[in-house]
Amino acid sequence: MKHTHSILDAQNELVNWEQKLLSYEGNDFEKTYERWLHGAFDSLPEQWKDHVTSSIDQWIFHIYAIFHESSFQQDAKERILSSARAFDDQIQTFEDIKQLSLPKLKYIAEQETSRHGLYSIIQGGLIGTGRSIFSTMSIPATLITNIRVVQLLSYVYGNDLSSPYELMTSLKVFHAATLPKRYQGQAWEKLKDELHLQNGTRYFYNGDEKVITKEWLELGIQELVKILAVQLFQPKKEGKVPFLSMVLGISFQYKMSKKISEFAHKYYLYRYLLEQENK
Repeated sequence: MKHTHSILDAQNELVNWEQKLLSYEGNDFEKTYERWLHGAFDSLPEQWKDHVTSSIDQWIFHIYAIFHESSFQQDAKERILSSARAFDDQIQTFEDIKQLSLPKLKYIAEQETSRHGLYSIIQGGLIGTGRSIFSTMSIPATLITNIRVVQLLSYVYGNDLSSPYELMTSLKVFHAATLPKRYQGQAWEKLKDELHLQNGTRYFYNGDEKVITKEWLELGIQELVKILAVQLFQPKKEGKVPFLSMVLGISFQYKMSKKISEFAHKYYLYRYLLEQENK
């Protein structure tokens, strides 16, 4: 009875979140900015446009492949399994994690997103120092950190990324989660459609393997604006602590990490609830 009540609460929470996401339209500034950005991109020669998006796609795939096999990621996977075994010592694999009740799964997920938030604060503070090494690494570090939290939430809800389907799905979730909010409703619906079209077979991926769209390029511009803003608020006197720019860097990174981890958590929660319904 208690488990059923937690499922209903989660369903209501998800419905409310989804309604807000789908009803968001953006303000006049966002719409004007969107027209300018799309116009600039559409004015490029066709081969350039394809090259830009395909190059970013390959770059993200390389980041994923390198990071997925890293000892840092392997340690995180073991940490999630250990957290699950604290609730049930019979758990051996990520598939077994699905045996836990929803409150326990959400608890582990919240632990991971809190840890991710702390990493983003540290990362934002380092970028805010204005040192060239941290500014140069800002974009790849942001991608790595946020791809990682999507992967970890996939593991928390019992989805092992060793299969092509889970690999591609995690990248699609990452893409949707990093989009400007006015595009996220459409991306959310597409993720749900692809999930239903799999017909229960979740090893090979049958959908479109292209991840990056032109709407995603706005993230790159946001990152450049962040770096410029941090540089603008650097103290004029040498040796002075760059307090304002560090606060700005932390604010940028934390806001983005919260947005991405929330979207990813809602997606994997939706999948969990759907599986419970189909049992």
